[in-house]
Amino acid sequence: MRTLIQECNENTIDCNMEESDGTILEILVEIVSAMDLTPPYFDEKRTPDAYCVMKIAGFEADDQVLHKTKPFRKSCDPIWTVKTGSLYLLRIEEQAFAASDGLLFQVFHNEKHILSNKPFCHGVTRVPYKKVTRSNGKRLEFPLLIKKQGNNSLSEIEQKGTLALRFQHATPEDKHFMNGIQPSSRPGLIQSMRSLSSSTRRISNDGGPLDFNFQQEKPPLI
Repeated sequence: MRTLIQECNENTIDCNMEESDGTILEILVEIVSAMDLTPPYFDEKRTPDAYCVMKIAGFEADDQVLHKTKPFRKSCDPIWTVKTGSLYLLRIEEQAFAASDGLLFQVFHNEKHILSNKPFCHGVTRVPYKKVTRSNGKRLEFPLLIKKQGNNSLSEIEQKGTLALRFQHATPEDKHFMNGIQPSSRPGLIQSMRSLSSSTRRISNDGGPLDFNFQQEKPPLI
């Protein structure tokens, strides 16, 4: 069966029409909150203006963003709502998703570094396919990993903060609700990992290079 990808926009991945006989998953993702975020650039006088980005793990280039919340101002414990983009309807072929590394979530400070021109990363976490598809709407907490200040070795990656998420298979009511709050941002269908552009996978606190490469070591599956 041939399926035409519809309305891929800035909040979705650019997809193509491909042969697909697989089951299509429709997962309602809720980015609930974060707790105990590291101050931006490790400056205790600063407070995060945090937003969260969701991507397919393994395809972390800036142009591969599935969804991004709005910033939550001046808090180390941000709580996102419907108005600030907490919800996203993920449509993806089950076989392709099962073969992927799951979903990757990154929490950023809403200000670009003066030198790198990239935002400070408060932490990153990866959620595997089975966790996404079998949690049945339960509130789950995942560690946010961050590089220790002034260190580049893999052993200096530590947990700094927590990200709370929910995943559930979308009901007809969920899909109707999502179409109502984001009528111009309905997600396109991700049919194959081949439609995505693979990239080098790195965590970076300040937008610069970091010797923690996900090609050798991935964030732990929780």
